Amino acid sequence: MNNNIICALIRKEDFILIAKRRNGKWELPTGITEGSDELKSVERELYEEYNIKVKAELLFYINIALLRSSP
Repeated sequence: MNNNIICALIRKEDFILIAKRRNGKWELPTGITEGSDELKSVERELYEEYNIKVKAELLFYINIALLRSSP
C-alpha cells in the first residue's frame, strides 16, 4: 500500500480555503492518501482535519517524486 501526500485547492466563488499550521504558517489543506483513491482521500482528509464536507470533482495535477533513503 502506497501512502501519497495530497494537497487540495478548495474554491468557492472568489474565495480559496487555506489553513494555518501550528507554526503560524499558511498552506493549502494537505493529507495522506493511505492507499485510497486521491479524490476520496481529499474528501476524507478535509472532513477529518477541518470538519468540512466536500465533493471532490477534479484531479488536476499529479507530481510523483521518488525519494532515496540515505544509507
